[in-house]
Amino acid sequence: MAHNDKTVHKGDIGRAAETRQRAEEPGLRTGECPLVSVVVPNYNHSAYLRERIETILNQTYPHIEIFLLDDASTDGSLGIMQEYAGDSRVRMVESNARNSGSAFRQWAKGIALAQGKYVWIAESDDSCDPHLAETLAGLLEQTGSVVAFCRSLRIDGAGRELAQSVSKSWRRDFRADGETFVRRCLTGYNHICNASGVMFRRDAAMRAGSDYTEYTASGDRLFWSELCLQGRVSYTAAALNRFRQHGDKVSDKAERSGLNICEDHRIYELLCERLQLSRRERLLACGYHYQAIHSGRLTEEARHEAESLWQQEAEYGRGAYLKYMLHRAAEKAGLMDYPWS
Repeated sequence: MAHNDKTVHKGDIGRAAETRQRAEEPGLRTGECPLVSVVVPNYNHSAYLRERIETILNQTYPHIEIFLLDDASTDGSLGIMQEYAGDSRVRMVESNARNSGSAFRQWAKGIALAQGKYVWIAESDDSCDPHLAETLAGLLEQTGSVVAFCRSLRIDGAGRELAQSVSKSWRRDFRADGETFVRRCLTGYNHICNASGVMFRRDAAMRAGSDYTEYTASGDRLFWSELCLQGRVSYTAAALNRFRQHGDKVSDKAERSGLNICEDHRIYELLCERLQLSRRERLLACGYHYQAIHSGRLTEEARHEAESLWQQEAEYGRGAYLKYMLHRAAEKAGLMDYPWS
């Protein structure tokens, strides 16, 4: 575990007690406005950090606390974070002495520090609409879901919106049984594409365990699965999250190395055993990963390593790939409008 050598604490014990007391004050109508803990894990995103923090501070939702967690950045990120230490909503600014090796360990640290009923992991290179926290917290309160997420707009490094298509299933709001959602949306393509567009119950996260922190690239897939399997999932088609695409993204590097596909296989095996996935579900998951392996993004060495893992699955191969591509085409054409609710 990384040691912390630069920490600004905001009266940890006293502040936590103050937070709980304020959350219980009748005037705040806490049934409608529970505390939301915002965790900002950062590594070398100084170019986007001010925008990220400002979009959190400018939320219309009034009841938030913020944890700014740096993972031993070398680009001056900590100095930018410390500029915001005087804001009463910023509970902690902290930097690790050594890089933790996994963003998911920073997620776990933030969740453990959080005092809120709900947690929002706002990645340091992303941005958002001012109504994101209000909308997602409202969904969680109204539906009793364990996870709520919104549609994400992809933007480039300069904040310009990138072209993207949205299938019919994702152009409307829905609620889903958590297990159904995992089977349809988390075994193949990870439809919760960006943590910044998600809010979840802290108590559910604490029950999710810590296995996801042992992953470098696909820990989010396991984390979302563990959360969703505890209850219902709510989605809003409102595009409130801005998912930034740029050359220094950890996820892009993991895709080129094939690390995410290898880690996906470990999670796939866990879910197969736990959920007893049907043959169709296994075919679609294997077909997606066949497509990912043969996308041309991987080096020859990475492709060989990833394929050697997935070839252990009886369903893996070109037949599964063709089935997956037919499935995606039908979904995009609006021929597969899932009966979620």
